[in-house]
Amino acid sequence: MPDDGAALHAELSANGYLVLPARLSEPLLGRARAEIGGLIAEAGWGTGFDGSRTRRVWALLSRTRCMDAAALDPAVLDLADRVLGAGSQFSLTQATEISPGQTAQPLHYEQGIYPLPRDRDLMLTAMWALDDFTAANGATLVVPGSHRGQDGKPDLAAAVPVQMPAGSVLLFSGRLWHAGGANVTGRPRLGVLIDYLKPWLRPCEAHSLSADLGQVRALPARLQELLGFNQPTPYLGFVAGQHPRAWLAGGAEPGGPGGAGTPAGE
Repeated sequence: MPDDGAALHAELSANGYLVLPARLSEPLLGRARAEIGGLIAEAGWGTGFDGSRTRRVWALLSRTRCMDAAALDPAVLDLADRVLGAGSQFSLTQATEISPGQTAQPLHYEQGIYPLPRDRDLMLTAMWALDDFTAANGATLVVPGSHRGQDGKPDLAAAVPVQMPAGSVLLFSGRLWHAGGANVTGRPRLGVLIDYLKPWLRPCEAHSLSADLGQVRALPARLQELLGFNQPTPYLGFVAGQHPRAWLAGGAEPGGPGGAGTPAGE
């Protein structure tokens, strides 16, 4: 039997992006539009790079549970493991509504925020379409193959819109040059962006501060880990000498500081 994950990884590696269609059911889409729509209605307009005709809801997964199934989508997590290795964490989780009159963003690549060589993937982005993404309403623009090599910033004319129906997800490399598109229609376009990041890098959002700990304690273990309550190695990410899971539960867990593992420095 062919390994679908390997085939998807090969496509992602070759092009820098791919689309997985029909990943969210209509009931999930309806709930997400309703809950996120309410949050968007309370958000202000952005400025500069974030767009003067764009509204964003930051720390989305600390404010609603409607996108948990998307964040834990097995195909997305499998690709995150293949690209980033095991134990990835969230960097950004945000809703983005591009309104009529918004112009295209400047081209950028997600992991450009880190002062590190652009020779490997540090991030994998999932852009979930809650509305149909079209060339006219602000579909994400990508420059195919631009994740390879160390060449300078491409021209916006080289970018193509990734059109996809609601419920689909666009996945792209943290090295891929891309941008939010212009919305020249009369209706806004709603999407949700979730960045997956190598566990040893500081994420864009401080999820452990924005998330409600009572709510975090009730989440599935993998979602807790993605929010940063995890240790990729025994001495990275512990809380008061404990593994974050033990700290959340109020107990002790071996393997970190104070338990089995590499002796701590003095």
